[in-house]
Amino acid sequence: MICWLPICLRSHSDHPRLSIELQLLQRDGIQRAHYRQRPIPDVVREFQSIREKRVLVVDDNLVGTRPEHIARAKDLFRALARANLRKEWIAQATINFADDEELLALAAKAGCSGVFIGFESPHRKGFGSSARNSTF
Repeated sequence: MICWLPICLRSHSDHPRLSIELQLLQRDGIQRAHYRQRPIPDVVREFQSIREKRVLVVDDNLVGTRPEHIARAKDLFRALARANLRKEWIAQATINFADDEELLALAAKAGCSGVFIGFESPHRKGFGSSARNSTF
């Protein structure tokens, strides 16, 4: 049996992990407007504290879209690789994750074994064949 332990890279409170209530709100599609990133050393320490060898990173877009987001993701991946965690992790990101070969290589060195890619459409008809409910 393969088990994945969730870890959150965003902090919506003063606590490093989301409370159960906030996890449920996120699961139900309720998003928080205020965005804060956890300090990279905190994320590395949490990875180190996890006994399991497989981790599910709970973040709807791990690498972000802006250059400063991607630079931070690279810093995170470098820090995870330096920590030599010997853990395998998966995360969510947009397709732009694949645009940067250095980012991909750093993620692999840090233990990334898979990425869930979300596809969006700027046009209403792009959702026509999907079962996804959307409001415009």
